[in-house]
Order: sequence, then C-alpha cells, then structure tokens
Amino acid sequence: MALYLAAWAPVAALLTVILSTTNGSSLAEAAVIAVPMCLLYAFVCQSSWYVCRTLPLHRSGVVRLAGTHAAAAMISSGLWVGAGEVWTILLGGAASAFEGIGERYEAALPLLFSAGIALFLLAVAFNYLFVTFEASQQAEKKALELQVLAREAELRALRAQIDPHFLFNSLNSIN
Repeated sequence: MALYLAAWAPVAALLTVILSTTNGSSLAEAAVIAVPMCLLYAFVCQSSWYVCRTLPLHRSGVVRLAGTHAAAAMISSGLWVGAGEVWTILLGGAASAFEGIGERYEAALPLLFSAGIALFLLAVAFNYLFVTFEASQQAEKKALELQVLAREAELRALRAQIDPHFLFNSLNSIN
C-alpha cells in the first residue's frame, strides 16, 4: 500500500504544478488542494480493480469494456471533483490565507475532471496488467505441476514394466 501511495506522489506534484500555473494560485495553495485530492483519488482508483476482475479482457467485448470503464471513470472523476469542491469550501472558510480559493478551484474544474478521467483509465490499464501478470503466473505454475505429474506417470509406467521382469528373472533363477 505504501508503494502504491508513493506512486501517486509524482501525480500530486504534477497536479500541483498544473493547478498553480493554470488558475493563478500559489504553489502552496495548489499543493493544499492537490495532495489531499490525490490521496483520496488513489483510494478511489483502487475500485477499478473490481471492475477489471468482473470484466476480463478476453471474455468481454470492446464496446462493453469501453462503455463500462468510461462510465466508471466519469462517475469517479465527478465524485472526486465534488469532494475537491467541498475541500476548497472548507479551506476557504477555515483560513483567511485561502480567500478566493473556491473561485480559483472552479476555474480549474474542467482540467481536474479530465485529469480524473485520465488517471482512472490509467489505473484500469495498470490493473489489467496486474490481472494479466497474475494469470500468466498461474498458467506457468499449472504447466509446471502438469510437467511434474507427467514425469511421475512416466516413472510409474517404467516401474510397472520393470517389476514383472524382475519377478520373472527371480523365479527363473530359483528354478
């Protein structure tokens, strides 16, 4: 989990720079908005794992995959932007240093919404890579198990051939 959250640190830094350059807010103000929002969205994007598990790539149609992931991305991005709106309202009311933060946030809403969609779809892509890697490891493990079973069967077959021959030779020697 720590590694996953650490992977979101560059996203938070990039979002901070984008917010500070696009809506005229200071770097500190942009960081106060972007860092908590990225932490929240890191947890929201984990929900894409469930969607990826429900809709495997090899069993689902392209239209269904695209529609489902696009809808999930828009819903999650909308909720994320809404949570950011609540956060900026709380910041604007709590500290005089953040006066006017709500208006600057609203100016960046289209950018944040589209960034939220892109981040969610990126999380979907990583989750599909993870699911595919996991399936590959399971297939490799199963192939190794089958190989061991085949060798054991071959060994049993050889023993079955040797045992009667040994018995015949032993009885012949006694005779």
